[in-house]
Amino acid sequence: MRLPWASLIVVSALAAAGGLLVVLVGKPRVENRHSGLDALKAADIVGIVVRLPGRGETENVELERSLKDGKPGAWTMKGGWPVRQEEANSLAESVASLRTRFLPVPVADAVVPPVLRGEKPEAISVEAKLASGAAVSLWLADAESTEDNAFTRPTWARLSGESQAVRLAPGLIPRLNQPSDFYLQRRIFSGRKPEKSAGVPR
Repeated sequence: MRLPWASLIVVSALAAAGGLLVVLVGKPRVENRHSGLDALKAADIVGIVVRLPGRGETENVELERSLKDGKPGAWTMKGGWPVRQEEANSLAESVASLRTRFLPVPVADAVVPPVLRGEKPEAISVEAKLASGAAVSLWLADAESTEDNAFTRPTWARLSGESQAVRLAPGLIPRLNQPSDFYLQRRIFSGRKPEKSAGVPR
C-alpha cells in the first residue's frame, strides 16, 4: 500500500510546482498581437497616404473615400481626381493585411533595418486613416540582404511614436511603393466602352 500513496504524493508535488511556475512566470504567449496593426481593416480604411524618401511630393499617394450608410464609396486621389478602383482597393487590402506573429524588438537591435531608427526614419511611410477618425502611421523597410535571406528578406515595421519594430512577411514593399500615376484613371469619363453596332464604324 505504500507505493500508491508515494506516487500520489509525488504527483501532487509536481502539480503544485507547476502551478507555482505559472504564477511566477505567467502563461506562455502562444500568439503575438499588435494593437496598432490589429486596428487595420480594409472596410474601415477611408484614407491612405504613402510617402517615399527622395520621391517628389506629386508622386506620393494620397487616396481617400467616404462611407455612406456604413458602406465604402469610390476612391479618389487628393483633389478629387478619379483613380483605378481595383488598384486602390488592392492597396487598401495590402495595408489591412499587415500583421505579425513575432514579438516586437527594440529598433536598436541589429536585426532591425538601420533606416527605421531615429525620430524621422528615412523609410517608406504609410498612414491609414480610419472611419472612426483614428489613424495608424508606420514606417516600413526590408531587412538587409544576407546569404540566409537573399530571396526571403522580411519586411520590418515601426509604428509612429514607438521605439520597437516588428517583423512582417517578406515582399510587402513592392505592393506599397507605387507612385501616384499608377493609381490615376486616364479616362476623363468612367464607364464601359459602348458595344459595336452592325454597320456602324467606331
